[in-house]
Amino acid sequence: MEKMLVSLCLLGQKCRFDGRDCLNDQIKESLHNKIVIGVCPELESGLSVPRKKCEIFGGDGYDVLDKKAQVLAEDGSDFSLSYQRGAEIILERVKISGVKKAIFKDNSPSCGLTHIYDGTFKGHMRPGPGVSTALLKRNDIEIISDEHFIEI
Repeated sequence: MEKMLVSLCLLGQKCRFDGRDCLNDQIKESLHNKIVIGVCPELESGLSVPRKKCEIFGGDGYDVLDKKAQVLAEDGSDFSLSYQRGAEIILERVKISGVKKAIFKDNSPSCGLTHIYDGTFKGHMRPGPGVSTALLKRNDIEIISDEHFIEI
């Protein structure tokens, strides 16, 4: 049976920064014949719910991993290390479990695939992945965006 990594918020867990979820019934229903490993890199890193809203400033998830950009809260607090730690914990889980695919929540500073918020906190987007997505892609894990999801 195929194993899939899935953002916990898509499965209905209230783990977003604002204490809400992003339940996606289509995704949840398509996983009935898969082994599902639910993850939230931000929770895995020790961040709480609710928590400060963060965006990537100065680049994308690859740039954060390469220390060329930062994950910042609107008040300027730097959460880069927490987001990197969360990504590393998720990568370890992937290696242990043998997962090859993940379905992640787009636009997130952790899980975004095609777009992330640009660090201005004005609702503007930029192309690029979040921190966890970037690390998993560097390790040849296929990432599927919730926004471009087609039944698997």
